Amino acid sequence: MIYRAPGKLFLIGEYAVLEGHSALVAAVDRYATIESVPSEGPSFRSGGAVWELAVDSLARMPEGLALVRAIAETLGEAGVELAAVCVTADSSELSSDSKLGLGSSGAVCAGVLRALAPEISPEHALSLALDAHRRFQGGRGSGGDVIASARGGLSVVLPNEFVTSLRAPDFGFAVVYTGVSANTRERVDQFRTWRQRPGSDEVLTELATEAADGIQAIVAGNAAAWCEQVRRFAQLERRMTEEGVDIFSAPVTRAVDTLESAGWAAKPSGAGGGDVVVAFHPSARPDELDEVCTSAGFERIPLALAPCGVLVSPA
Repeated sequence: MIYRAPGKLFLIGEYAVLEGHSALVAAVDRYATIESVPSEGPSFRSGGAVWELAVDSLARMPEGLALVRAIAETLGEAGVELAAVCVTADSSELSSDSKLGLGSSGAVCAGVLRALAPEISPEHALSLALDAHRRFQGGRGSGGDVIASARGGLSVVLPNEFVTSLRAPDFGFAVVYTGVSANTRERVDQFRTWRQRPGSDEVLTELATEAADGIQAIVAGNAAAWCEQVRRFAQLERRMTEEGVDIFSAPVTRAVDTLESAGWAAKPSGAGGGDVVVAFHPSARPDELDEVCTSAGFERIPLALAPCGVLVSPA
């Protein structure tokens, strides 16, 4: 069987979601591809080697397969019997020459778990995938990438919790690669340090308010209001950068300023510092940015909303 798990983009609410507030995450039409073939027992193939996923074998798996180990451990603890299949995973579509920030680990987690436990319900699979990914990340992260990959479409999320789906907005949406990869864990650690600063509570409250108002603008189909909330949220992230959370790094700042000068509302997607920037416009088309991006040395990545979560088809 072939399992295709979509990548993700955070549209608004990053960082606020780590403190219990809502965020908006989109599944996008680039995929991690997971293949499973019948085998004598559950196993994972990587780099020409096959690793058994039996309980007594998991501790011997290399660090590079920590996510797979976390998935197998989580399923075992939940009493879910792993299917007798050999699984491989390819997330190259979610990357360029380097990490893009499209949620490759979340997509791989959602897809591999479905391949190893094909009989459980989608809701149970999502819950276990969130547990496994949280284990893999040492408790960091919001789980939004796993939720986007498992459910597809546009999702309102709380920390490691799906809230509701929203109808896709009918206005311009573009994604631009900043040219550099970013380390999400480093920025989450910076955020935790920043949270000890006087005044961070006030900024966090504003982040949560702007995100909630942005989500309501999407619900209302109000493109102008949505773009305004994106700009307001980005301004707060600029303030956080000045206070030690490296969200608006030089490449991100240049990409956002380039898109804003073209009339689009723009902000980093996810933890920032690099990876991709998302931009919105009430009426313009994404391809109208191609010349602007090329002139500034950036790459626009053609992406659309992926309406479905993990897709399953025969090999």
